[in-house]
Amino acid sequence: MSGIGSQIGSVVGTLAGGWEAYQDMLQNIKPTPTPFPGIQVYETSLLPEDYGVTLPPAGIFVGKGSGLDTKQHEYGHYLQYKDMGAGSFYWNVGLPSIYNVAENNLETVLFGKLTYSVDHRYYSVETDANQRALNFFGSSIDKNFNNYFPTNTRTTPYNWYERMWRYFYQIFK
Repeated sequence: MSGIGSQIGSVVGTLAGGWEAYQDMLQNIKPTPTPFPGIQVYETSLLPEDYGVTLPPAGIFVGKGSGLDTKQHEYGHYLQYKDMGAGSFYWNVGLPSIYNVAENNLETVLFGKLTYSVDHRYYSVETDANQRALNFFGSSIDKNFNNYFPTNTRTTPYNWYERMWRYFYQIFK
């Protein structure tokens, strides 16, 4: 019985430590001084510099020290959300984007390069966000934007889940 009790104590201690880490994480998320209409942008040490994720209506989260170009790209995703609504945005933009990042990372680990998947920067939902950001910010777009955020896509926009099955078929056939 004491073995089980110590295991439970260990799990509770781990969960408590996890809660403290979570609280510390929340304290490290700071709003950025640059306003973006309709949504708050936050910088966090949880993401690498110049990486971001848009989770409307909660906010846009970017790595600490990220440039204006990254924030403008993420704002392009917010513009997709405004146009599509929450359900459609998360199904047609959020999930495909997460899937594409995952397939890029998997291929890099397995093959050392992208073999079957499309570079995330050229993925259709990403280039659409870039075009929306360019249209929205116009002449006030960051000078580095076009260097890192292309508007020409290299994917055919079909269902991400269909793409997932085709992708895994190519790798494991």
